[in-house]
Formats: sequence, structure tokens, C-alpha cells
Amino acid sequence: CKMKIALYLPGIVDGSEDGYQYVDLAQVMDIDDGSCEEILLENCLDYVSQRKDFLSEIVKKVRYGGKIIVSGIDLHQVGRQITNGFITTSNAASVLYDKRQSSSTIDEMQSLLELGSLTIISKQLSDINYTLIAQRGVPNG
Repeated sequence: CKMKIALYLPGIVDGSEDGYQYVDLAQVMDIDDGSCEEILLENCLDYVSQRKDFLSEIVKKVRYGGKIIVSGIDLHQVGRQITNGFITTSNAASVLYDKRQSSSTIDEMQSLLELGSLTIISKQLSDINYTLIAQRGVPNG
């Protein structure tokens, strides 16, 4: 099975990416281990209180050689936008604190993914957002 899964949070992060089967974040445990070719976590991880444990669970769901795509808001970029006068502090606060459990930088998220034995294959910043693509390694054998 070569499932491409995109996780969403009803009422907070609703997805519309083509080519993905959408699964409620709360239903992750129902996905078979090693069944996904790709999992998209688009602006979801900031709403999860136990991100490290949750990511460990996500890694199990991806087949060896499969990918996890994570995007979110980068705190450093938000700070730069405020400093440069592109956004106000109240705009930044409304973006950052809208039901989020946490926020991070692209480097913090990279470290978190690498702790899960993932290899970063793409890393980009756009405006205040980051996107990381990580791949699950194939065990020696």
C-alpha cells in the first residue's frame, strides 16, 4: 500500500492538498505501522502538546524510505518580520497563540525530526513559514 496521508485538525487546520488521503490528527493510532509512503503535517505539530512522542508515533507509520513533510511557523522569522516592521506584535500574537500548544524554529524542528532517526532532505523558509522534508532510513540488511 502506498498511502499518502495528510493529517488535519478539524476546525483549525483543514487540508486541501491533492493526492493525499486526509486523516484526523486524533486518528493517527489507527494507521497501520509502515503503511504510508508519505505523511504531510501541514501546520499541525504546533497544536500537539507532546510533539516528540507524537512524532515518534508518526515515524512508525511511514515505511522505510518514506517521507514526512512538516511545515509550521518559524519563531525567528516572526521576530524578523516584527523587527522589520512587516507585521505588528498583535498580528504576530494572533498567529502564534491561536490554540497552539507550542512554536519552534526550523532548526528546532529539524533536531526533533533527526532525533526520530529521520534524514532531512529538504529545508526551506518562506515568509514566516518553514517546510522540512525528512526521510525514514532503510535499516541495514
